[in-house]
Amino acid sequence: MTDIEKRSGTCSLGQAEGGRAVLTGSAPVSAMVDYQTEVTAYSRGCGKLSCT
Repeated sequence: MTDIEKRSGTCSLGQAEGGRAVLTGSAPVSAMVDYQTEVTAYSRGCGKLSCT
Protein backbone atom coordinates (compact mmCIF):
# COMPACT_ATOMS: atom_id res chain seq x y z
CA MET A 1 0.00 0.00 0.00
CA THR A 2 2.85 2.41 0.69
CA ASP A 3 4.18 1.88 -2.82
CA ILE A 4 0.91 3.29 -4.22
CA GLU A 5 1.09 6.23 -1.81
CA LYS A 6 4.65 6.93 -3.01
CA ARG A 7 3.15 7.29 -6.49
CA SER A 8 0.80 10.05 -5.24
CA GLY A 9 -2.09 7.62 -4.92
CA THR A 10 -4.44 6.48 -2.19
CA CYS A 11 -5.80 3.03 -1.43
CA SER A 12 -7.65 1.02 1.17
CA LEU A 13 -8.06 -2.66 1.92
CA GLY A 14 -11.45 -3.71 0.58
CA GLN A 15 -11.70 -7.48 0.99
CA ALA A 16 -9.37 -10.15 2.35
CA GLU A 17 -10.15 -13.84 2.07
CA GLY A 18 -8.41 -17.04 1.12
CA GLY A 19 -4.94 -15.50 1.30
CA ARG A 20 -5.89 -12.74 -1.13
CA ALA A 21 -6.53 -9.06 -0.62
CA VAL A 22 -8.35 -6.54 -2.78
CA LEU A 23 -7.11 -2.98 -2.60
CA THR A 24 -9.25 -0.16 -3.93
CA GLY A 25 -7.86 3.27 -4.65
CA SER A 26 -6.76 5.84 -7.16
CA ALA A 27 -3.51 7.21 -8.55
CA PRO A 28 -2.38 9.25 -11.52
CA VAL A 29 -2.13 7.06 -14.63
CA SER A 30 1.28 8.49 -15.43
CA ALA A 31 2.58 7.24 -12.07
CA MET A 32 1.23 3.70 -12.54
CA VAL A 33 2.69 2.93 -15.98
CA ASP A 34 5.15 0.23 -14.80
CA TYR A 35 3.31 -0.77 -11.62
CA GLN A 36 2.05 -4.15 -12.95
CA THR A 37 5.67 -5.21 -13.53
CA GLU A 38 6.50 -4.33 -9.92
CA VAL A 39 3.44 -6.17 -8.58
CA THR A 40 4.38 -9.27 -10.57
CA ALA A 41 7.95 -9.13 -9.28
CA TYR A 42 7.24 -8.71 -5.58
CA SER A 43 4.31 -11.16 -5.59
CA ARG A 44 6.35 -13.78 -7.47
CA GLY A 45 3.84 -13.83 -10.31
CA CYS A 46 0.72 -14.13 -8.14
CA GLY A 47 -0.34 -10.47 -7.98
CA LYS A 48 -2.67 -8.78 -10.47
CA LEU A 49 -3.47 -5.18 -11.23
CA SER A 50 -6.80 -4.12 -12.64
CA CYS A 51 -7.48 -0.53 -13.62
CA THR A 52 -10.90 0.88 -14.40
